[in-house]
Amino acid sequence: MTEPEGERATLTVKKPAEVSPITVHRKSIQAGAFEFIPLPFVDDWLIRRERRSLVEKIFEKRGLDYESKVPRLLADGGAKTLMGRIGGMARALVMKPLRKAFKGVFFWLAIRQAVLTMLETYFLARFAQFPELDSGRKITQAEAHQWGQSLVEVASKLDKRLAKEGIRKIWQLMRQKKEAKGLSPEEVAQQLEEQAPGLLADFDLRMRQALEAV
Repeated sequence: MTEPEGERATLTVKKPAEVSPITVHRKSIQAGAFEFIPLPFVDDWLIRRERRSLVEKIFEKRGLDYESKVPRLLADGGAKTLMGRIGGMARALVMKPLRKAFKGVFFWLAIRQAVLTMLETYFLARFAQFPELDSGRKITQAEAHQWGQSLVEVASKLDKRLAKEGIRKIWQLMRQKKEAKGLSPEEVAQQLEEQAPGLLADFDLRMRQALEAV
């Protein structure tokens, strides 16, 4: 069968659905802002809830199939056992009031933690959009547990890599963009690359290794 003259067959490549960059920005910034709440446990609970919501939005937009606890495990850094959560709460019970009091005296500590929390949430969203997660099968709790632990390990290196000046510059950019459309993931990536060259590539490499290890 010949094609009508003047018409050509075209190949349409469907791009993976993505959550709006503004949504990623808003939820990342909101997670960071919760660090300023001076109530033990409340800030952590709100941060984790915001992160779970972000993971769920990304997965649903991409049409991924996953077990019900997967978003929570990723948002909570892989903590899945009752004793693990109780242990974390016990440590928080001792440290949180001291850390909150410290923040009241040294406001810079609150800013630093807010920026790191924002960036950790950004990294979580970055991972949730990895093409490799769309394997055609259901994502399991066991996989999410291991990935969540890997996310914590990578994020724990943020403070050392960015140091004081990098965090300060990202905070300034966050404040400048507050009244605008928002700090896009591209702008976050640019700042990270400027302040900690190779950090994004290191994150992608380590998380892809974690994916292969499951």
